Amino acid sequence: MVFVTAYNSYAAQAFRQNAVDYILKPVTKEALLEAVKKVEARIEERSTLDISKLVQVLKSQWNHSSKIALPSAEGILFVDEKDIAHCEASGRYTVIHLDAKKITITKTLKEVEALLSPVHFFRIHHSHIINLQKIVKYHRGDGGWVELVNGAHINVSSSRKDELLNILMNRNSH
Repeated sequence: MVFVTAYNSYAAQAFRQNAVDYILKPVTKEALLEAVKKVEARIEERSTLDISKLVQVLKSQWNHSSKIALPSAEGILFVDEKDIAHCEASGRYTVIHLDAKKITITKTLKEVEALLSPVHFFRIHHSHIINLQKIVKYHRGDGGWVELVNGAHINVSSSRKDELLNILMNRNSH
């Protein structure tokens, strides 16, 4: 908010209202441009704060248990997303690789992908979805491949390589 008035007696009240600037009449071009710059800076500052808050909320949600229901031959398994290292297509089934074991479920990889958080999981290949938190190393190559904490080595599709690297580099810059 920018106050424009002929009376300087309102300045204290304007700043109590969180005014960005206070311009006395007659308004000069320089004063107006300076006020616009201040407003732009305030908007940028708030946008950055909003993004930071969103990142904190997403991280805090990830730290809470977020179980998903997975239908298997024995019944329905409830698995915490954080425990999933990667998911692998196997025809009309999907093999879920957990940290210590693997389970086969009666859902396609596309159906599983819809259940998983897009913030933490990424489809690196037509037959593989990985948990971005479980990557130990990315190895260069045509598409390259990733090494996960459970020892798995998974090829990255050359068409997904740039997007994966962009996600990984942006994740590490925060």
